[in-house]
Amino acid sequence: MAAEGLRSRLESLNVQNGSDKVWEEAMRRRKAGVLAMLSLLLLGSGCASFNPRPLEEVGFERRAVSKTDGAVTVSVVALSEHEARAPWG
Repeated sequence: MAAEGLRSRLESLNVQNGSDKVWEEAMRRRKAGVLAMLSLLLLGSGCASFNPRPLEEVGFERRAVSKTDGAVTVSVVALSEHEARAPWG
C-alpha cells in the first residue's frame, strides 16, 4: 500500500525520462532504510541485561535423587512450577 502511494506520487511528478529508474531507486532506498531500522532494533534489544538467580539459591538440588553406575552418576529432580520459574526472576 505504501509502495503504491509512493509510486503515485512519483507518477504525479510527471517524471518522463527514466521514471522506472527513479522508481527502482526509491524502492532500493526504502528497503535499505527498513533494513537499517530492523538492524538497529535487533542491536538495541541485544543490549538488554539478564541476571538469573544462582541455582544454589533456588534450592531444588537438595531433593535430587542420584544413582551411580560405574563411572557415570545421574541426578534427577522434578521441579514445581515455582522452582522452574524462580531462576529467571
